[in-house]
Amino acid sequence: MAAEQVHKGGFTLCPSGHKNARGLATCAICSLPLIEFKEELASAVKLIRSLTAVFSRSKEVVKFGLGGAGSKLLLNLVAGQANRVSSINFLAIGADEGDEKVFKDWLSEVHTEDETDRIYRTGLHRLKRSKDKGGGVWSSTLKSATKDKQLDDKIRRIGISESVEEQISIFFAPLGENITSGVGPLILAKIKNINPDASGIVFAILPSEEDTDQTHFNAYCALSRFLKSDERLADILIVSQGDALRKMIGIDRSGRRLSSDILIPRIVDLIFGQNEVDLAEMVRLARSYRVQVFSPVYAYGRSYEIYDKIGNILDHAISFPLSPFDYDSVVLSIAIARVPEKIVDKVGEKRLQEQFNEWNRKRFPVLKGTSLKVVRVNENSDRIDVLLLLGGSSISDIIRPHKDPYKRFRAYIENLDLWGEFALTEDQLKKIQSGIDTYDKGMARLIRKTASAT
Repeated sequence: MAAEQVHKGGFTLCPSGHKNARGLATCAICSLPLIEFKEELASAVKLIRSLTAVFSRSKEVVKFGLGGAGSKLLLNLVAGQANRVSSINFLAIGADEGDEKVFKDWLSEVHTEDETDRIYRTGLHRLKRSKDKGGGVWSSTLKSATKDKQLDDKIRRIGISESVEEQISIFFAPLGENITSGVGPLILAKIKNINPDASGIVFAILPSEEDTDQTHFNAYCALSRFLKSDERLADILIVSQGDALRKMIGIDRSGRRLSSDILIPRIVDLIFGQNEVDLAEMVRLARSYRVQVFSPVYAYGRSYEIYDKIGNILDHAISFPLSPFDYDSVVLSIAIARVPEKIVDKVGEKRLQEQFNEWNRKRFPVLKGTSLKVVRVNENSDRIDVLLLLGGSSISDIIRPHKDPYKRFRAYIENLDLWGEFALTEDQLKKIQSGIDTYDKGMARLIRKTASAT
């Protein structure tokens, strides 16, 4: 109270409590800087409130980039969303050294040296190398990662907490990489242990045909482990074939031809980079209809004036799905459309919804649910992007190109008795197959029940 009275009487206090005449910059007695305490306190409170808002909002969604390709997608998304990293709600695990350097260079352009180092240390993690000879197989990486205490610490540091309701973890996951297939399901299980109500969405990429048998083996096992038949681990798996992604082409607004290195990040941004996309609602839909695995279809830069309807755009795009699907098995259809405002204003969002629902009814006989999210963009164009996620097809159909390589590598392990070298057991591989079979049987029952009711 005395300090407040002195302050009102025309004095400013230094941090040590010495009285100084108003207008001085430093204390006349101890030379410490003078502080207007009430102004500083008000400013500090305002800052804390703003940071708390950012923290609580960003921690609802936590992102993981796994392996070289997955980390690259994550770091590109982080760098593309803002000039500054306002909250470290991401973790890149096993990033390529070149991608690490590019990301650190970007950070240093917009952050102080201390901020850059803190973000770099917290948001990136290098796994301790396994001493096992089978380090290229998921099981050996899993064995090494299980002992990595720093990994547990970083998962919590980026915001995984039991106190956050509807927390969603997103994984960018090239399933053939040993880091992804070994560590991805492990991290998701750790998250569920910390926050049982947390959800998991996996953007999964399967290997290309030309990849090694070992890579296909990793992917086959990873897909099953993310499903985990005895409990729901990943709520949504968006699964794309590597060859289909690699062959994608598009034409941008200026007429330039685009390849997969541009289009894949655009797919990622469309679903995970837009505030308008309600990921929690997508998870609720998937849980409600008991669908975990989705085959994506992507239409890029299609002229609405030429195609006239969203359905016509999808009719063309669905001929080139990013994973196989069965028309007679689709029970849930979710789409995200990036639409210029002038098209939305002209056609109406309600009409776009009607077009989408009408198209779905004609194409999928056992369909139970649909959802279309329109993301408005302010641009002078009539071109729209649509990402369609089709849920209900069997995993066996999606994983079929990878089954023979999986069998060959499994036979290699069995014939040479390499179980110990690869840190694997026969029981583990039985569970891998059981996970896929259990999911497919459940979907088959759901489809039969739906078909008999129509």
